[in-house]
Amino acid sequence: MELTAHLIAQLLPEARLPGAALPRAVGVEFSTERLRPGQVFFALQGERGHGIRFAPQAVEMGAAFVVSDRDYPGAVIVPDARKALYRLAAYAREQLRGPVVAVSGSVGKTTTKQYLACALNAFYSAGNLNTLPALAARMVGAAVEDPERPLVLELGIDHPGEMGQLVELVRPDIGVLTAIAPSHLERLGSLEGVAREKSLLLKRSPVRFASLQAAALLPEPVPGLQTYGLRSECRNGPEDEPGVGVQGCVASKGEWHQEVKAGGATFTVNAPGRAVATNAVAAFAVGRSLGIPATVLSSRLSQCNLEDSRLQLKKAGDLRIIDDSYNSNPASAASALDVLREQPQPWVAILGDMLELGEESRRYHLEIGEASIGLDLVIAVGPEAAYIQQANPRSLTVHDAEEATRLLHRIPAGATVLVKGSRGVRLEKVVQALLQASRDGERAASGGTR
Repeated sequence: MELTAHLIAQLLPEARLPGAALPRAVGVEFSTERLRPGQVFFALQGERGHGIRFAPQAVEMGAAFVVSDRDYPGAVIVPDARKALYRLAAYAREQLRGPVVAVSGSVGKTTTKQYLACALNAFYSAGNLNTLPALAARMVGAAVEDPERPLVLELGIDHPGEMGQLVELVRPDIGVLTAIAPSHLERLGSLEGVAREKSLLLKRSPVRFASLQAAALLPEPVPGLQTYGLRSECRNGPEDEPGVGVQGCVASKGEWHQEVKAGGATFTVNAPGRAVATNAVAAFAVGRSLGIPATVLSSRLSQCNLEDSRLQLKKAGDLRIIDDSYNSNPASAASALDVLREQPQPWVAILGDMLELGEESRRYHLEIGEASIGLDLVIAVGPEAAYIQQANPRSLTVHDAEEATRLLHRIPAGATVLVKGSRGVRLEKVVQALLQASRDGERAASGGTR
């Protein structure tokens, strides 16, 4: 697909082109933080202002041209820049000939997306860029770069009706639902509300995959649903059971990896924990359904690594840091604590608030506090920390990440430190402080010459 101002004008007859010729573009973006030279900058109306104020910066950074509903010299002017982006994405979707896979779930969707991208050798949406404009931009980019290549997109929701909008835009060939768990309860209301909203992905995808956990919580049966999961142990004989889809098992574990068997193949998962292994099995199941040989899938999955701040092992002096600071909810926090307990002691957990749980917040923070009993040190961060301490009186509470960094001296030597919290708590500051302290210690030990 050639991305030009004339294409936008063809799709939007009401668009007004500038007098000067504009170059062909390599993609689209609506944030100058991610803009690359040669992309079209869509200046969108936001909650806290209009993107047109960033147009000069975008041009200076090498944007091919600007699209906006506000006047700007040399820009393509449209009645509504956001709708223009979605119309362009709809056209791009028509050009995509490789399979489009959409992933959603309360937990595990980003990791599953990463394994799917590896297994299918696909384009994918980076990080948690899972909103309508972010997905639209990625679809356009894929159509420009290589419309034959598979595309894996992560769909994130936090209110009723949003999944329908996302699926209408993406029109996935394959839908994958990783898990149904308490998340965004402030607006989705209950676990049943989460299940009802998430299930729309499966209903509107021609090919449907769901974990055994998610399938058991769907509000109604989904015809043609294919399931995947992880058995408690490996066994002799057929690995897949009739009627339950692809079931893998963990054959062995290393320091920070595990060998997984599924569908007659064995591959390495470069992270610990049953949840991550299950996500890799999902990617294997989808890849197998597309006819990719098991040997190819095994090789690709074995070379796959998770994105930053998602169950990553980092070393800081004699400390082992489990950096899972990107986000948190009750299910993912419980899973991360299980991973911590599989690592060498002493065990330390720095647990940030789990946000957007509404009226259920107290209950779920009490449960995580109870799950943390027996650890050598627990530091709970945020306004809900008091509930963690109520369940685990030995835990320490602090107001924010900055205050948590002042307690890092309490961490025992040689500890494994889990850092886990919702994005808004900003616990990446704690990870950075631990790593910086280690670097400062190394410089001091070398006499400041490093």
